[in-house]
Amino acid sequence: MPTIRIIGQERAIARLAKLGRLDLYRGALMAGGRQLKRVIAVYPPTSEANDPSRQRWYARGYGPRWRTRSGVHGRNTSKKLGTKWTVEAENNGMRVVVGNLTSYGPYVQDWAQQAKFHAARGWKTDSQVVGEERERVIKFVLDSIREALR
Repeated sequence: MPTIRIIGQERAIARLAKLGRLDLYRGALMAGGRQLKRVIAVYPPTSEANDPSRQRWYARGYGPRWRTRSGVHGRNTSKKLGTKWTVEAENNGMRVVVGNLTSYGPYVQDWAQQAKFHAARGWKTDSQVVGEERERVIKFVLDSIREALR
């Protein structure tokens, strides 16, 4: 996932450490990560690819389905992409990583690997979500720093 960096955070972190308030900073980073997760986990509206009146379609939460003379068939291959987003703290809580546990996630939402048909159906990439939410995440962190320094 693309990175959000906060300019001048090193000085603020040093001051917070002296005050014993790094917990607020860590909490704000996690809140920012959870915000990114909330936004990227949202599925786009269904499209013709999800339409069960077609001969072949993709059933969200299940996998590919198809119709034959003998009935409807399918393969339960879905790993439920939207529920597999994670937010994890690293470096003693001073870095937060948002990621996805599915094997196919990069082909759906990674800015460098997204398949064209997923883009055409409205799936947001990690880069788009970071771009849209950058200011909100930075505000979480800066507000927590200001609160701690009061």
